[in-house]
Amino acid sequence: MARRIGAVPEVGRALNSVGVALAMMGRVEEGAAARKEALEIAASGRQIEDLYRAYGNLVLALSYSGLLERGLAVAMEGLERIREAGLEHTRGRNVLANNASESLFQLGRWDEATSILEHVLRHDPEAAQLFPRLTLAVIKVSQGNFAAAEQLLAQVREAGMSVGQPWFVCGLYACTAEMAIWRRDAETARSAVLTGLDAVAGAEGLIEPLQLCALGLRNEADECLRRAAMRAGVRSRRRPGPSSLDVLTARLDRLAGSVDLTTTSETAALLMLGRAERARAERADSWEVWMGVADRWYNRPYPRAYALFRAAEAAVRNANARRRAGGEGTVRTARKQAQVAAIEAHEISKRLSAAPLKEAIEEMARGARIDLAAAAPTPGRRSQTRPAGLTPRELEVLPLVAAGLTNKQIARRLYITEKGASAHVSNIMRKLGVQQRFEARDAARSLGLEF
Repeated sequence: MARRIGAVPEVGRALNSVGVALAMMGRVEEGAAARKEALEIAASGRQIEDLYRAYGNLVLALSYSGLLERGLAVAMEGLERIREAGLEHTRGRNVLANNASESLFQLGRWDEATSILEHVLRHDPEAAQLFPRLTLAVIKVSQGNFAAAEQLLAQVREAGMSVGQPWFVCGLYACTAEMAIWRRDAETARSAVLTGLDAVAGAEGLIEPLQLCALGLRNEADECLRRAAMRAGVRSRRRPGPSSLDVLTARLDRLAGSVDLTTTSETAALLMLGRAERARAERADSWEVWMGVADRWYNRPYPRAYALFRAAEAAVRNANARRRAGGEGTVRTARKQAQVAAIEAHEISKRLSAAPLKEAIEEMARGARIDLAAAAPTPGRRSQTRPAGLTPRELEVLPLVAAGLTNKQIARRLYITEKGASAHVSNIMRKLGVQQRFEARDAARSLGLEF
């Protein structure tokens, strides 16, 4: 209708909404094209609010689709355009700064995210600090700085409830729940998860309820395993019970109806995570299940490291079971799987300064007699730099690609899934700027890497 009557600003606003809807339906490129046109309309007409909205929605949609690097680039472009226009102290700038920080956090660039957020908190009005405070609290929880996280959460809790935005409410309860889980306060975690889900009961189409379900199932799995370890000792008076486990599983299953597992979206990853946690509660999880979850988080280091940690745990349990059954060959395989997963998880947790996760991995490794330093890089160029931004794991995969191995062969060699190998190879080729696998060796040598 806006096109028919020549209402150009309204065309841009409609395209903005259309672009978000297309992206959420998995039609990412169509959505990006619609929002690009919306951006051009807003910029040409100096529609400042529309410009903010177009940038913010584009970042949101790209992030939901797993395209974090693209989303971050858009956010930084928007911030630069705002700076050039002299509008650094406006609300739209704060929204984009928070969007950029969230993308940086997800990509494992926590120091950069913290720097942006702390700048907002130092220089912007308190009314504009609600969302940045929550994002910073999430980072502090992940780092184990619980005192700082509690202070930030206390500052946003009362105001946050009045905001009424489901994703914000879920984020607040999810942050509270994760901190309680790390502190082994199961009751507080359970209450936060269930209260949060009740608060957004009508928001079934969002990612955030799935995140709460996955956290709740993680908490219940931890409790189930603790009870199992206490069988010979004193049992807790209150059984944290199958009721919460069943409630969360049912909620997860309802949410699953709108999730396409063939996509690379965050919703699919969260659904797989929740189901893996449910299986862990019943000791029915496996290395393969958790590696599948880790592969879903191929571009998000923190949740990937957590999934690798659980994969190592499952492999250790499998090795112990096989040892009791007398299968030495399969025991060695399971032990190798556990070591490979634990070392990568530990490497990521150290790089991120994710203290609670790092300590959990080290505790598991001590109990399983896994040497986390066994595969540590030797001093030299490779340990000091990350050529082309290649991760430690990608530096392991690269020589195998250069040697002509297939994804299946790489997966077997490194004890990862074939989908994980494929993701690593795709990332390597993108970072090296090559189209064919055979070009990888020459590109690597140009960076000073030798095999």
